[in-house]
Amino acid sequence: MVERSVYAGYLQDHWNVSRRLTISAGLRYEFPQRWHDRDTGLNRMGTLDVSAVSRAMGGRFLLGGSPDYYLPGQGVVQGMGRPLIRGSLVDPAWQDFQPRIGLAYRPFNDNKTAIRAGFGTYFALQDANSLAFEMLSPPFLFQNLLINLPPAAPLGQPLRDSQFWPPSPPTGVASEGDDPRNRDPRLYQWTASAQHQIANNLLLSVEYLGNHGVKNPFSVLVNTPPLPDSQELALLLAYPSLNVPLATARAPFPNVALRYQYTKNIAQSWYHAMNLKAEGRWGSRLNFSAVYTWSKALDMASAEQQPPAVTSNLSLGKSYSDYDRPQRFVASWMYALPLGETWLNGPRWKKFVGGWTVSGISTFESGAPYSVNMGVDTSFTGGSAPSYPDVVGPPVHRDVRESNGIYLTSQNFIAPPFGHYGNLARNAFHGPGINNFDLALLKDLPLTERLRVQLRGELFNAFNHAQFAFAGATLASSIASPPPGSSTPVIQYLDSSNFGRAAARPSRLVQFAAEVIW
Repeated sequence: MVERSVYAGYLQDHWNVSRRLTISAGLRYEFPQRWHDRDTGLNRMGTLDVSAVSRAMGGRFLLGGSPDYYLPGQGVVQGMGRPLIRGSLVDPAWQDFQPRIGLAYRPFNDNKTAIRAGFGTYFALQDANSLAFEMLSPPFLFQNLLINLPPAAPLGQPLRDSQFWPPSPPTGVASEGDDPRNRDPRLYQWTASAQHQIANNLLLSVEYLGNHGVKNPFSVLVNTPPLPDSQELALLLAYPSLNVPLATARAPFPNVALRYQYTKNIAQSWYHAMNLKAEGRWGSRLNFSAVYTWSKALDMASAEQQPPAVTSNLSLGKSYSDYDRPQRFVASWMYALPLGETWLNGPRWKKFVGGWTVSGISTFESGAPYSVNMGVDTSFTGGSAPSYPDVVGPPVHRDVRESNGIYLTSQNFIAPPFGHYGNLARNAFHGPGINNFDLALLKDLPLTERLRVQLRGELFNAFNHAQFAFAGATLASSIASPPPGSSTPVIQYLDSSNFGRAAARPSRLVQFAAEVIW
């Protein structure tokens, strides 16, 4: 069983510099233990050694808290002396200091205007998801497929136990590991805002938000081979089926899977946004709020298990974040109906007829980013990394309602030259946006002084407006050997009716609920 503890402390103080200005400052310190096995004598954690020594061996795996190491195709090699790596794999972090500061200022005597600003440093901790993959590293796990047919077994004879557990474990093993020198991901975040109250029932505010993440986790494909040279490319053009064997042979660690993900905390992220907000009350029955956000989010990877396309130049992966929405407007309101107070008289009628509230949320939002992938490995690097095409013009979109679901055409996307990377990046474009209306009708029915029943009827996508989502598209399905008389492999492109197809978001949903509250 793996475990960790996190120790933290915090100091904070406030200064009333003047009657109008208040400053708050604080300092948080954390010491997060690294994930480690509770039983140090039965440690089941390992990671790839990326040193020159390991390269010379074809790739070896270090075992947490042990001088031994695992060599694919040979097994565990007994070592001597001190452990080659910590039991927790990753070095401890002693410098996770997190300063924060904020201020609030009232520039005028009427106290209807406030200016606020703040800055803080925050750290993130490794989750247990990647840890599960580290515990699947050899020698703790490997897979071997055997078929009870010749030549795996002599004709008419069963498999023997020595065939299930061969003396030489297989190569091409493991899926993920950690850089022992990783530092905790750090986020710098800042904000500045101004608020002004109009009359007694309306508040307007404008806000700027920003953050910058450094040392974010990045799953680097450290075993990606270099692009083929001219001699090997000529062989691959004639026999594209040799892609994986030849790529494995020239990979830095031939005994390790090409898709092996080595988590290095080196990625960055950026976010900037402006918020315009209005909230208030109209009369005694209507409450409302409206927020418009104009933002931009960039990163090198939006998830830990999102490997880059070009390992030799990780900065080429900088693009829109998966969650980037350039523009977003959300308005919500709640109105207490006057039923039972002006139409009917008597406390009984008020109890059963009055107390109705109608509310709604309207959302208008830009679409999510999407990628166009080749679907086949035209770079001839073994197919471990995503492969993108060349783009020769702006994307051409179609009306989904008139094209039977086709949102994007393939006319401006072409395959890059064989043995080269495409010039398109991930998340290069944004898909269709949404405009959605949700409505609700709510009734509070008091039964006793403490007991009441709440009845609700809710409509999501109330007007049943067709909404579409586009997650991206793939250009091709396979690469075939060149036909007679040609020296160029044939790329099998997908039919245009299967490219660029959008999916429908949920249609109108109606639900009813009753809740007892006491």
